[in-house]
Amino acid sequence: MLLVQWSCSQPKVDLQPASVEIPELVQSRTIIGDGLELRCFRITASLDELHRVILGIGGELISDEELVLAGFEFYEVPAGRVDDFTSVVSDGRAWNTRWLGQQFDWTNLLPNAAPYVDGDFSGWLALPGRSWSTMMEDGPVVVLEAVPVVGTQQIGWGGERPMDQFGFEYVLRPGRALVLFGGSGLSLEHEIVVADQEEVPAAAGQTVGQQLMMARSQNGPGRSEIKPETGVGSALILLPQFTSGRRMPPPSSPR
Repeated sequence: MLLVQWSCSQPKVDLQPASVEIPELVQSRTIIGDGLELRCFRITASLDELHRVILGIGGELISDEELVLAGFEFYEVPAGRVDDFTSVVSDGRAWNTRWLGQQFDWTNLLPNAAPYVDGDFSGWLALPGRSWSTMMEDGPVVVLEAVPVVGTQQIGWGGERPMDQFGFEYVLRPGRALVLFGGSGLSLEHEIVVADQEEVPAAAGQTVGQQLMMARSQNGPGRSEIKPETGVGSALILLPQFTSGRRMPPPSSPR
């Protein structure tokens, strides 16, 4: 597994105005070959309940401190427990599913963009990503790269700009999945459920991750009308899929 911040040694996101592909809001479960399947669920549980459930299914927080403080909470979970997780924290029905497959071009991992406000600035957020499968010494993997972008049509600013500090790369193996939801921005020690007698401080305002996960609109960037009462928004499930011939580790080299 690998989780690193975007660096000069990694491919740079070359995003020009109107270059973030926003896919149509459609249901597509057709899986062809190896690659990545995306599922979005509307969260009905509180953030505290989310943490309890995801730990209960064996989830492991993999976001570094900077991602957590910005509200980008990524957890690696057993793929076989995804349905258990979504049945408890949502109504169990994905409101959007999509087969990303092997996508070498940057495309939004969410079905749409979300409104974004930072002080006097207002615009929209998206999460462009790309993925591909490859073989490693211990078997097949799916590599995921993503970096959020912020955009606006405000006079004097227009276009899109990557939020490089929140870019990441991750390697997914068979039997594992990623879950992303918007966290409150508390420090890492508070992201794991604390003892009941300990009071967890409340964060001021919504984090970047929380605002991103409010993307639910069918009407284009910056027009999300539906916000769940919990304030968590949606959870994005990223499931790697492999053809049967590539699920087993490669044979050992002859000696």
